[in-house]
Order: sequence, then C-alpha cells, then structure tokens
Amino acid sequence: MTRVRYPRARFTRALEKICAVLEASPVRGVSHKDFLDRPRVTRVQARALWVAGSYARGALECGDLDLVLDAVGLDHGLPRIKDVARGFFGATPGVAFYGGTPGSNSSGVAFPEATLIWSADRPDWRQAIAGIAEDAGAGHFERPSDHLPLIPEQMRGSIDAAKELLLSRDAGLLRWHHIDFPGDHRSQAKVPPRFAEVYDRCATLGKATRHALAHFLAACEECPWADDDLSKDWNKRTAFRLGGARIHVGRPLLPVRPLESASRNRLVLVPHLTARGPNRAWVIERGPAHPLVRKAKRRVAYVLACSGRPMDIMAQLAGWHWVRVLGLFTARAAAESAAAEMDESDEEVALGEAEPTQVMALSGERLLESIARVDCLEIVHHASEKGKIFNMGTFDYHDADPHALFDELMALLPLRGRG
Repeated sequence: MTRVRYPRARFTRALEKICAVLEASPVRGVSHKDFLDRPRVTRVQARALWVAGSYARGALECGDLDLVLDAVGLDHGLPRIKDVARGFFGATPGVAFYGGTPGSNSSGVAFPEATLIWSADRPDWRQAIAGIAEDAGAGHFERPSDHLPLIPEQMRGSIDAAKELLLSRDAGLLRWHHIDFPGDHRSQAKVPPRFAEVYDRCATLGKATRHALAHFLAACEECPWADDDLSKDWNKRTAFRLGGARIHVGRPLLPVRPLESASRNRLVLVPHLTARGPNRAWVIERGPAHPLVRKAKRRVAYVLACSGRPMDIMAQLAGWHWVRVLGLFTARAAAESAAAEMDESDEEVALGEAEPTQVMALSGERLLESIARVDCLEIVHHASEKGKIFNMGTFDYHDADPHALFDELMALLPLRGRG
C-alpha cells in the first residue's frame, strides 16, 4: 500500500516532544477501561523507548514514526498501548506506538533496526537522536502487511496471520477488495433508511465505532451483496450480519483462515476512521480454489425465486423464536410442482398483477451465497412431503467441525447432472 511520506524533520520534532515528556515524568496515571468496560486509572511506568522503521534507518522521508515503548503497570495490569500513549503524550498524529521491546512487541513484527532513544540507564535522548545517521538511500522496509488494504494500526493480529492471508489469496483460496469511504474522516455519514432502525439501537457502541459503522453502511448501499437486512451479533459487541456477510467494526482482529464456515460468505473489516487512514472497509471473500467452492460446484439445488432472487420464508421453530428458512429442492420437478401450487393460491398471479414463481438452479458460489443468508435450510425431496431441516447455526458452535458439517449438507444434495 502506497503511503504519503513526510520530511524527516517533522518526525524528529515529534520524537523530541515525546522524549521530553518521559524525561520530565516516566510515571503517570493513565485513564482507560478495564475488561468489564469500567473506567479505571492505572499508574504506568515507562522503562524504555526505541525508534524503529524507516526513521531508525536514516530515511530522509518517512510515512510515519514507529516507536516501541516498554512500560509496566504499577498498581494494575498494563493498559492497552494506545491508552498508555494517549495518557503520556496526548494526540500524536503520524506516530505509531507498539508495546514491548524490539524483539517482541504488539505489532507482531521484530524490529532489528530499532535504536534505543531513552531509558533510565540511558537518559540522554538528544544524543541518541543525533546519533542516527541520515541515509538518502534508506526507505520503507517492505512487510507482508504492506500488501493488505488496511495498515497494522487499524487491526489486531500477528504478522503470521498477514502472511497466511496473502498466501491464501495467491493460491486462489481467498480474494478481496475494499470500499473507500468518501469525504473527510470527520464528516457525518447519512445511514440509509433501511439500516437506520438497527443502527439506532446500537447507542451503546463507542462514538468512533458508530461513526465508522455509519460510513460503511452509507458506502455499501450500492454493493449487490448488501441488499439484505442488517442485524446485530449480540454475542460480539461490535459485530454485525448483513445477509451472508459478517461485519466487524472498530479495531478488528486480523482473521486466521477465514470463511471456513458455510454460515458466512464474506468477512468485512471496518476500522475506525482517522486522519491517517486509509478510511475504507476490507471485504474478504472465497476464491475459486477454496474447498467449499469446489465442493459446492459439484452439487446442485433448486429454489423458488422471485425477480431472480431465491425466496426464503420466516418460520417459527420453537416458541417465539423466528428464523429465516430457505427451501432447497433436490429435483427440478419437485421445485416446479411447489411453484405451481404456490401460484394457484395467489390471486395476484392469476390476475397477472404479479409474476409467477420462478425455479432457479443453484451451484457453486451462488449456492454458498444463498445458504449463508439464512438461519435454516429445508432439504425437500418431494413437494408433498415435509423436508429435512438443516440448522446453519450449528456451523458456529465452538466445538463444530465446519468442513464435516458442510460435507454432511452437500451429501443431501444431488450431484450436478443428476437432479
């Protein structure tokens, strides 16, 4: 990913201000929230500061300033590094802080070029900064994360996860694209009316998370896969479902082997908006070589459709629990019989005021897209008989084997050419 680069002097001034703060007081109270989201103030002691990245290599222009801060919580566990940085230094645009040491830190990447700038044993930070020789030939050190649509500061995860994602993309197991958010990052996005009700119910989300979600919902309005209902994943505070897509907002975790479950068809990562950016959503989908795509290509199912879109129904399975159900017919004749029966009882179809029910054959990616949108599948062999219910929620059980479940589902559908 190409980044804007700035003169070295800009980051030298920022580094000097940070070091002056550490020199004046290496112990400060840091306001943050604990794991139960309760406000807390923790006394934190800074022990050492290293500069890394292109600045440490002497580059005359840098995209940002990478700093590694070793700190410890004195009366509670250490807060997140972003809370520590804000508590010590306030706003630091263009500066990326990583907690730990150059060999082991929150970026997940070792910084062999890192230079110690300040510590209790080496407090002369001015000499340390001056000792870094400028090098007109030094530049950005390429890392796997440079080839992702988002930058490491926008996500959580390790460099190994980035490598695996890139290998999966190159092998055709995954593909991805991004959706840029137009306008200034501080601008207010208008949430489309069809998403407004769910968005308004998410008042407990943080301000930055709601802001990012609003921009995503506005930007995805034209996406063909985003024409479904939005719902909240109440098991995860900042996760949502939009048809077959699972959306994670805020500082999402860099996924490891995503989309192994047929209960989702794409993963969307929506980071907080910042002046640095990039302000965009990262959309990850299965590629043509993905095992689920290959298996689904060998099977076929027939569905009832309207205007070229599979028809699902709302069904009450138990008590007050309503779910979306899609009927998968194993033979075209059974689907056509069900469609005719439906049209016979529809006065609007009889009067020509509505189009007749269609029958669609689904296979491969279209089949995966359709089953990921619903809660349950009804596998129907004969139009006159009640079909077998397959609960898509079982894919998300903590001890579930998604590939074994998918094989079980595919075994209920005919091979292509035999239905």
